[in-house]
Amino acid sequence: MGRVLLFGEPLALFTARELGPLDEARSFDLSLAGAELNVAIGLARLGHEATYLSCVGDDALGRFVCRSMEAQGVSTSSVALDGAHPTGLMLKGRALEGDPEIAYHRAGSAFSQLEPSILDDVDFRAFDLVHLTGIPCALGPGCLATTGVILEKASVAGVPVSFDPNLRPQLWPDE
Repeated sequence: MGRVLLFGEPLALFTARELGPLDEARSFDLSLAGAELNVAIGLARLGHEATYLSCVGDDALGRFVCRSMEAQGVSTSSVALDGAHPTGLMLKGRALEGDPEIAYHRAGSAFSQLEPSILDDVDFRAFDLVHLTGIPCALGPGCLATTGVILEKASVAGVPVSFDPNLRPQLWPDE
C-alpha cells in the first residue's frame, strides 16, 4: 500500500441538528471537515498510510480534531499544535433542498498562520505521493508559500503530486 502525505486545514465541524437557518439552530453535532482530510480518511480506509501535514490550535477543538483523525487511521505525526491561535471551524446548517448554509471561522486560525518551516523535519522521500488542493493557497501568505515549498521538495525527492484545485470562490478576494 502507498504512503501519502496530505496537506490542508482540518476543521472542527458543527452541524445543526434541526432544519432551518444557522442563526436559528440551537444544537449541533461535532465532527470533522476538510477536503484534504476527506481524502486522507478515504485513503486510510483503503489501507494506505495517510499522513496529514497541518497545524491546529492547542485547544479543545484541536485535540478533538487530532483524536478523531487518529481514530480514522490518519497519522497526525506531522500536525503541529499552535498555542497562540485557535483551530479553524465550520458551522453547517441543515436543508431539505439545495445546499445547506455554511459559515467558516478560519481567519486567524492556527493553520492560516502556518509558515514553510513546518516542513523542516519532513522527509519527502518517505512518501509515494503528495496530495494538495488549492484551498491552502487562499488561506494566507504563509500557507501559499508552504504549498510552493511542498511542490519543490516533492519534485526534488521524485515524489508525484496530485493536485485538486478545489476552487472555493468565497476564500479568494477576487477572480
